[in-house]
Amino acid sequence: MAESTKTPRVILVTRPTDLEALVRRHGTREQARFFLRTRDQRLEPVEERHQRFVRALETVSGAIPARWRRGRVDRADLCRFVFEPDGSIDACLVPVVIEGPGHPVIQTTDPCGKEVE
Repeated sequence: MAESTKTPRVILVTRPTDLEALVRRHGTREQARFFLRTRDQRLEPVEERHQRFVRALETVSGAIPARWRRGRVDRADLCRFVFEPDGSIDACLVPVVIEGPGHPVIQTTDPCGKEVE
């Protein structure tokens, strides 16, 4: 396929939220709750941060044009992720999510200096 007709592909690179890491470490949400309680901490703030992340990820995903190909990879698995067959990367996009009053603000920067559409 010619370079000019290739459908762009967006890969969202994420890392586990604190909630996901706690559940992975302790097996269940209730075990994570117990672990935090023994340290005079609560699970609710961790759950709230996780929900904010989920909403922000949905907002970012929703901003990707429908015709574009998309994927998601955990940051720890990035070294094993298969990009395009020729190994090219069209742009180095770093999504920056800043939560504003009541809604996330999404900014995309390109540290590689390429123009971002």
